Amino acid sequence: MACHTIHVDDIVEATWEATQWYRKKGRSGTVIFNLADKGKTTHGDIVRAVGKVFDVPVQFYGSIKLKMYHVALKMEMVRDEVNEKHMKPWTKLLEDSGIHNSQLSPYMDETYLQFEEVNVDGGKLTRETGYQYKWSGVTVEGLKAQVASYQRAGIWPKETKMEGGKA
Repeated sequence: MACHTIHVDDIVEATWEATQWYRKKGRSGTVIFNLADKGKTTHGDIVRAVGKVFDVPVQFYGSIKLKMYHVALKMEMVRDEVNEKHMKPWTKLLEDSGIHNSQLSPYMDETYLQFEEVNVDGGKLTRETGYQYKWSGVTVEGLKAQVASYQRAGIWPKETKMEGGKA
């Protein structure tokens, strides 16, 4: 399943670029830009990248298998199982690292287990303003950089084991 993505750095830069373009062009009224990189990222791509970053085995079920699970199980049960598996270790990691307040959470809302693809065209921003996205899709390097920024902000455990060493 496709899910277009955008890196937070591109959100900030694209927003700034759009405001400057709007001001320079003397525009009035509302102009809407969808923000999305050209990565054609799938849910499987994201899961595999996360697995590589943290050097853990991952498993991704495609939409057909998920639909079969949806028929056989209530998605609330799947959500509860996923959250039970991830929330306790995350909380322990935070406690062991002395982090008492983090905006980050591995909590999985049931809506993330639904089957809709999310696709938008982020090209209008490039065509209208000339802005060029810096990131294309979810990458191992991008995820590591994001974790490192969270560690610097004190909201991610510093001792997180990642492929190739700490972030």
